Amino acid sequence: MRRIDRTAVSPPACLSAFHHSTHGWHDVLPCKPAIRKALAEIQESHCAYCEGPLRAESHFEHFRRKNPDHFPELTFEWTNLFLCCSAREHCAWFKDRPKATAYDPADLVKPDEENPDDSLYYHHNGEVRPRTGASRPHRASCTIAVLNLNHVRLKAARAQAVRRYWGPNGRDLEELMTWSAEDRRAYLCGEDETLRTTPFATTIRHFLMAS
Repeated sequence: MRRIDRTAVSPPACLSAFHHSTHGWHDVLPCKPAIRKALAEIQESHCAYCEGPLRAESHFEHFRRKNPDHFPELTFEWTNLFLCCSAREHCAWFKDRPKATAYDPADLVKPDEENPDDSLYYHHNGEVRPRTGASRPHRASCTIAVLNLNHVRLKAARAQAVRRYWGPNGRDLEELMTWSAEDRRAYLCGEDETLRTTPFATTIRHFLMAS
């Protein structure tokens, strides 16, 4: 999960034409291309939760559920919308699947309101962990569990993202692990633009930033 700067784009003007008391989400169809374009831009074409690449089947996610038992008033609220991957085993579909364990959305890390780096640590083996010293570690644990961020396929994809940088046989990775923290951070600065477009880049960043 990476920080999302929602202020980087203007909210799609067409959203203001809808109100939860008189419209349903299906009514927003003509507005969806504009919403999708804006969200893809601020998310740099990555899933808001797992950082996997967004594809044509990626779907709109309501951070706080829009159904009548939860937060219908936020159905058309720009700050409640993200784009997510279509995986059923993790992220948005998993979070709000039928018979999912109840959760309080206030206990989830919201990447456009806070820096996920303050709560979540991505190990180079692909595992996501609550960050040591986080002020509210239960939120990190809840986020990982509710979104199933340690699903086996996600962990494998993150670990592969790190290995891909240093060669298929792992020898380059072993060499990099001998570098000083200062040298790793200098390398990270040079790679910043590349990592912006790289899926699962947070795992790579956290490895390079590790002391």
